[in-house]
Amino acid sequence: MRDGDVRMFLREGFWPEASCAQDAPGAALAAALALMALAGFPPALVANLKLANALPKGKPYTIMVQLGRQLEAVRVTPAVAILIESWKRVRPPTTSDRLFVRHGGAEFSRKGFIIRHFKHLGLDGSLHSHTRRFFVECFFSAVRAKALSVPEASAVASSLDRYLARLDRSQRHASPSVEDERIVLEHADPFPDASKRFFEDFHALLDAKARGTLLPDRYLACFHVNGPPAHGLSADHPMRIDLARMEWSPDWPIRHRQCADLYKRHRDDIKRHTGDGSVSTEEWAELFGISLRRYRGMVRDIEQPLRPTPPPRSRLDASQCELTLEEERRLADIGATAWPRSREDSRKVRIAVLRKHAGFVFGFVGAGKIANQQGARLFRMPLTAFIWMKHDYAAGVFDYWLRPEPLTRAESLLWREFVYSKRGERRKGQKAPDFIRGLRLRYGVPLPHVTMMKALKKSPSSQRRQRSYGKTEFPLSKAERRRLDKIAASNWPSKRQIRFRLSLLRAHAAFAFDLVRLKRLRLPDVARLFRIDRNPTSELFMLFREGDLALALYKPTRAEARDRMALFLRELSARDDGQSLPEFLREFRRRHRIFVPVHNARECLRRISKKEGKPAFHGGSRLKSLPRPPLTRDERRRLKQIAGIDWEGARDVDDLRRDMLGSEGDFLMGLLVDRKLSLEEAAPLVKVSRSIVHGMRVDWLAGLFARHVEPPPGGAERERQIRIVRRELNGAAGDEPLGVFVVRLGRLGVLLPRHLIEDLRKRILFAAA
Repeated sequence: MRDGDVRMFLREGFWPEASCAQDAPGAALAAALALMALAGFPPALVANLKLANALPKGKPYTIMVQLGRQLEAVRVTPAVAILIESWKRVRPPTTSDRLFVRHGGAEFSRKGFIIRHFKHLGLDGSLHSHTRRFFVECFFSAVRAKALSVPEASAVASSLDRYLARLDRSQRHASPSVEDERIVLEHADPFPDASKRFFEDFHALLDAKARGTLLPDRYLACFHVNGPPAHGLSADHPMRIDLARMEWSPDWPIRHRQCADLYKRHRDDIKRHTGDGSVSTEEWAELFGISLRRYRGMVRDIEQPLRPTPPPRSRLDASQCELTLEEERRLADIGATAWPRSREDSRKVRIAVLRKHAGFVFGFVGAGKIANQQGARLFRMPLTAFIWMKHDYAAGVFDYWLRPEPLTRAESLLWREFVYSKRGERRKGQKAPDFIRGLRLRYGVPLPHVTMMKALKKSPSSQRRQRSYGKTEFPLSKAERRRLDKIAASNWPSKRQIRFRLSLLRAHAAFAFDLVRLKRLRLPDVARLFRIDRNPTSELFMLFREGDLALALYKPTRAEARDRMALFLRELSARDDGQSLPEFLREFRRRHRIFVPVHNARECLRRISKKEGKPAFHGGSRLKSLPRPPLTRDERRRLKQIAGIDWEGARDVDDLRRDMLGSEGDFLMGLLVDRKLSLEEAAPLVKVSRSIVHGMRVDWLAGLFARHVEPPPGGAERERQIRIVRRELNGAAGDEPLGVFVVRLGRLGVLLPRHLIEDLRKRILFAAA
């Protein structure tokens, strides 16, 4: 028996219409099974429950149960309370004080109550074991969905053990607390609210089918499903006809588009019925089969699409905001400043520009003639830093931004301690930026704003001096930790940091990478020690494992570097077509014993491409300033025909999109590959997002464009492809890029939507973690 069978048993209409003999009314059977499947009651307790103890006055969710020699209160969920109240209303008058009785009012035993009906359905096994499994699986499904830590999940599971032990009377001393009951019922309730729609025919059948059922098809006849409730709509209303024909997708993005298309098609009727009050918003949400929140969000997106935010109004009129020729010429001179590539040289140039033009630019910003963003671009600095600098200029503490040299580490530590000691001078209600500017004005504190904000909260001397490292499989020894702390405490110079890093790597790189190999240190920690990015760190670690780390730490002369790059470019032009740049660089290193970093190679190729006026390649970003190839007259005419497709009047937008891609997909993808059309321009033509168009282009290049032309698989074929995805995920590494994984699945015959594969991958990898 599956969970869907238990779900059907909870509907009182199932039992009178099922073709088996009943000794008890259907309402009694549904309420009794709800106590077993939704509250964990054993059959012995269910058969012996007293009528007066079931939901007494003042306790709508409480049942008094005889456990041993004492009467104890057990809380139940709202769904159980609904079914028990339904049974109590139709319970025949009798002299018996038990809650559940036969049709004539006579009492029955536990065997006659439970096993008799179960065997008549043609099912084997114990109904108690199946309902108990339903209860426990609902509990742990909710626990897994919350992604609790191991100690938290263990504590929650202990609450369930104490709860079930008390009901089974297997442990007399087991006494769960009120908190244990709350935790168990919160996690084990598959119907978190008390809405009666969970017991209606339409929603009950959907839920049962989703959970799976092994009952014969004739028992589904008790679900008289002619579509969801009509809510005042006539039987021949077009909305009802479309709902009967609709095949809802189980994937929410597709389901959302189906609901939106249906709403647009019947927008006038929906507005009229909602306006005259014949159909409420809650009833429309139920009719669409979605939650009220999602229905309101869908209507809001359709009726009130997002509009661009209007630009802020200037405090001056149009005549005062106009720039004179002299002002435009001076702003153009500032914008034409030649900025060097190195950070240190850029700092010097910025200081010189600020000394000469800061007051002029700040005056324009204050007058509303230019925006803060334009001023930040003139000085090549972040917007937040520009706003801080503008306020510092107004407060008279602008000299901090003109310091020629940054502070050393020792000087920074002394100033941070000083700022922390002065925090008592801050007045009540004074903002931190105003207090910081006051310190600069009185004491000339040269620290950056962010550093001063941190110093106001915590003293530098109270911070941990021992370097923390990520959790690994094996711990570090004291000697290893001391050496790592020594590396972390290195006094980095303000200039020539590349040379200092190279000397540090020559002295300690082998030691650090050996710890990574022994699983005592992580690569991100190594990258933080030597102040390099993660990709170059991974590249160095690969060289260390192959015994070629010395090649990366050798600094060639200028002539040698020029000869190496010429050899690299000469052999790159003769490489195999299917060979990627990293594969070629590995082969180049093994053949010539010369190491060329991947980022250096890409930067060189990018410069050559820019010089020749061609798009960048080998992983480099495309140059947006390069002119795109022009469209021909036939291509423009064909694009105009695609743009003229009537998407609003389409009965099924997904079918229309698949038909269009079947005839025009190769044409559109060819324009994308040839750079005649951008992703932003192609997305409105296909009525999907930019990321989905990117996935279409990847599938087209890999020969898997059938994923977007043919309907998504359903039924047994869909289950088969999902099994293939699960099998490949269980046998593959979790660090494989998603795009590579989707292409590999496509070559195995998996044509599921990309978002479904991504969701499956996330869930399986998260469960494995």
